Order: sequence, then structure tokens, then C-alpha cells
Amino acid sequence: MTSSLLARGLAVSLVSAGLAAAPITANADATTFSGDAYVAKATVNVPVLGPTTVGPIAESQLPSQGGSDENSILTVSLPNAIDNSTLLTAEVGHTAAIGQGDRSHSEASVAAVNLTVASHTVSADFLMARAMAVCGPSVSGSSDLANLVVDGDRQRDRRCRHCPRAR
Repeated sequence: MTSSLLARGLAVSLVSAGLAAAPITANADATTFSGDAYVAKATVNVPVLGPTTVGPIAESQLPSQGGSDENSILTVSLPNAIDNSTLLTAEVGHTAAIGQGDRSHSEASVAAVNLTVASHTVSADFLMARAMAVCGPSVSGSSDLANLVVDGDRQRDRRCRHCPRAR
């Protein structure tokens, strides 16, 4: 059970989308937007140096006036800051961030993910994360994960809609 929870946490954190939208109080008609999405980003605790962040890779950032941004990458390789080995490989990464009207939406997806952490391997055929914020405020998010394998053991496919925000 612990390895399954660890695997889900690692897998969902590989593909991440986050955003926020809030009205400007000085002008009731103006709205500022924020949102970003990236295919891969990792923070590794390097001995002596402490936490080291690698990435983000294939990032989309939303301009404050709204609009859209998208980014794609055919192959992803994220190095391990501790020993220069490969921490993560993946294929066909895509990100998008859109802000319009009273809402912002961000999403990121990646296929053929392989992650190695502390001698454990996690792989998945597909990962996708989505997040949306609406002025008011209201936030929601979801993630999709297909064919998760942890240390050689295939896990049951899981789908989480409107999951509570991680604390």
C-alpha cells in the first residue's frame, strides 16, 4: 500500500499543472490571470548542497493579461542532480495554459514515462494533469494515469477527478 501511494504521488507530480485567477480591485472590469504547466520538474535532496531543482521542461506560462501559451517536446530526459544518471525519461510532452473571461485553465501531458528514484522504478504509458480556476473563487483539477507499473508490478489504472489539493 505504501509503495502504491508513493508511486501515485511520484507519478502525479511528474506532470503538473497549476494556476490561479483573481480580479484586480482597482478596476472592476479588469482581471489578471496566472497559470503555468510543465512536463517535468524534480527536486532532489543532494548531500551537502541540499534540495536541488531540475527543470521545468516544456513550460507554458500564461501572460497576466490572459491569452494562451502552449509548448511541446518530443523527448524528455531529466538528469539526477545527485549522480548525473537519468532520473526521468518520457516522450511526447505537451503543455497549455489559457486565460480568458473569468477563468484560467492549465494542463500538461506526457507519454511513455520512466522514473527511477532510490532504486525504485515507476513507469506509465500516459500521464495528464489539468487545473482550472474561476474568479469567485473556485478551483478544480484532475489527473489521468494509464498503465502504472511500480518496481515491475502493474497497478490498477486510477482516475482522480476533482481531487483535494495536496497540502
